[in-house]
Amino acid sequence: MKIAIAGGTGFIGKHLTRHFLSKGHDVFILTRSEKTSSEKNLHFVKWLSESANPSAKLDGVDAVINLTGKSINDRWTEKAKKEIVESRISSTSAIYSLINNIPNKPSVFINASAIGIYGTSLEKTFTEQTKVIGTDFLSKTVQQWESEAAKIADLSVRTVYARFGIVLGDQGALPKMVLP
Repeated sequence: MKIAIAGGTGFIGKHLTRHFLSKGHDVFILTRSEKTSSEKNLHFVKWLSESANPSAKLDGVDAVINLTGKSINDRWTEKAKKEIVESRISSTSAIYSLINNIPNKPSVFINASAIGIYGTSLEKTFTEQTKVIGTDFLSKTVQQWESEAAKIADLSVRTVYARFGIVLGDQGALPKMVLP
């Protein structure tokens, strides 16, 4: 398979990239800077700049995965909250444009998302079928993000939301959690 990953150099993206490469897939990392790889199946594709033409390099890709967005593992100042939302909306909008310009579109688009869409409760259990949506910052952010990603389904591309919880690991939330 040919898989494009936006956010492929981040914590989750690095793990997915290693997994896909170990299975012999071609991985195309969308990046803002020029990069090269000595690994045969790993390709870097410049995007989000005027000189970039990622659609030409991704024609016929089987899947596009969006993992982009400013980390939420920071203090949520008003500035940080604005960056958290804008980073997700703008990159997802850019992926819409990219997919729209690919003649042979991918069969699936996987958009990272968060269980934060449900809000919080000490009594309720939430599943993918839950229709109750929260009203806090994270919930509203996820609603906006998924709304932007839903536009890609209009391009006849199956759209999947991967609603993550807390991501643990040496670069995830774990280091801050173990401090106390």
